[in-house]
Amino acid sequence: MSKPFNLTAHFETKGLVQRVKAFETLDAVKMNQLQNLIHDALISTNNVQHCAIVRRKDCNVRASSVGFNLYPDQVQMLLDAFKNPPQTREEGVYFDDGQYKCVRADKNSIYGKCIEANEILHTAKLHL
Repeated sequence: MSKPFNLTAHFETKGLVQRVKAFETLDAVKMNQLQNLIHDALISTNNVQHCAIVRRKDCNVRASSVGFNLYPDQVQMLLDAFKNPPQTREEGVYFDDGQYKCVRADKNSIYGKCIEANEILHTAKLHL
């Protein structure tokens, strides 16, 4: 935790623009670590095809698997699904041009099975 403060203090004497660059660099490093985590822990297992890590407080996609774009309206729809699990269980989830029948939904996770294809949708509040 001391590294960000050291970098900020180092750049502070050189002006605001330099300080912003320091934070952008740190943010890029964190995003690269998240990208590596996604690949190493999920994609490389061949059990997960696409995934993303989203920061809940601002719906910002922090990292995603290669070629997977999660748009703000999709993020918001997934977050909204956690607000009413009974409704999510009843109606399912429409995501990425597919209707997913809800297999399980509670305050922590949502599991869905695609009606048209043999695909599973899993989202966890911990990750969002």
